[in-house]
Amino acid sequence: MKSEIDSPSFKYLKKSNFERVVVIGKNGFIGRTLIEELLKHGIDSYNVGRDDIDLTSIDAVNFFSRTIKPSDVVVFAAGEVPVKEIKQLNANLTGIENFVEGIKGIDIAQLIYVSSDAVYMDIDTPLDEKSIRAPQSLHGLMHLTREAFLQSSSLRNALCIVRPTLIYGAKDPHNGYGPCSFLRLARKNEDIQLFGSGEELRDFIYISDVARFITEIIMKSAVGQLNLASGILNSFAEVARAVLEITKSESKILENPRIGAMPHNGFRPFDISNLKTFMPAYTPIQINEGLMTMNAELATNNSKLGS
Repeated sequence: MKSEIDSPSFKYLKKSNFERVVVIGKNGFIGRTLIEELLKHGIDSYNVGRDDIDLTSIDAVNFFSRTIKPSDVVVFAAGEVPVKEIKQLNANLTGIENFVEGIKGIDIAQLIYVSSDAVYMDIDTPLDEKSIRAPQSLHGLMHLTREAFLQSSSLRNALCIVRPTLIYGAKDPHNGYGPCSFLRLARKNEDIQLFGSGEELRDFIYISDVARFITEIIMKSAVGQLNLASGILNSFAEVARAVLEITKSESKILENPRIGAMPHNGFRPFDISNLKTFMPAYTPIQINEGLMTMNAELATNNSKLGS
């Protein structure tokens, strides 16, 4: 039995016994880091990636029916992302449908679905788990549709949906605009190109914090919804300046005329009250600390490649 107080956005299952964690998306940014975090806690994991099964194939149904056990906790962190085309959207929906069909009749211990803050409508106040979900991108629409599908399935009572904001870390494969691309450019002494003056404010969460939260959700058997964020706002310009300070790079920060509307109206804060209720001791990794860790990791990786 759980002694913690339930929140309006999540609650705790009465049973927390599980034999292993199945991580679907083992080669992804979140999946790889989560597997490492689980290992630190002595939690056994069975890891599934594209080299094991194509989620869009009908073979995936049989694969999951053979693989998933009633005592499993499943973390679904797989997908073709970011979604920019309809065919990607359809592929991701087929993948989740095949998974659910494959485990039909299997009463798993818990399902954690890794969604995104892209499901939320832009508003001028901090986002929380009750904020309106009305995505303005195909990527957000994909995650919202997957969420709705899972919430209407037989898995809903064992389901925890996590919605991380902008994640950064040295192993980010997308190299998106922000901490990851800025740091890699600076390490090569290449100029950092900002959209506009980089004035928009965003919440950046370090990848290890994301993995730590998901691990905690598993250990506490939490279900419901949780936004994963730091609760701290930084502008892209601030991030760029911090990168140059940390790397001592010769790169320049260049401003460029903005084409089109500023994403999220330049303001994307989060109310992390529910996160603090869930993990009262949570102290987010600050952007400078995260960037320093990234820089050291990239330096180590480059050193290994050169040896």
